[in-house]
Amino acid sequence: MEIAFDPVLPSPYDSPRMWVKGDIVLTVAFHRLRLLFAEWSDGQRLYDVRILDAATMDRVRDCVRAGIGL
Repeated sequence: MEIAFDPVLPSPYDSPRMWVKGDIVLTVAFHRLRLLFAEWSDGQRLYDVRILDAATMDRVRDCVRAGIGL
């Protein structure tokens, strides 16, 4: 499934379009994730937090269901 971000994510993920791979479902501990940050401000990172709208999340869930054969 293709997702478009506007504005784009920070580099190196600055492609305007990203893909959800619904057939590869993983469990990852939150503390192991590297959060994206947009820039430094006064010596601190400003994190780029995105929230997908409900319709997009429904499409992601449908993609995962299809990918794992449900």
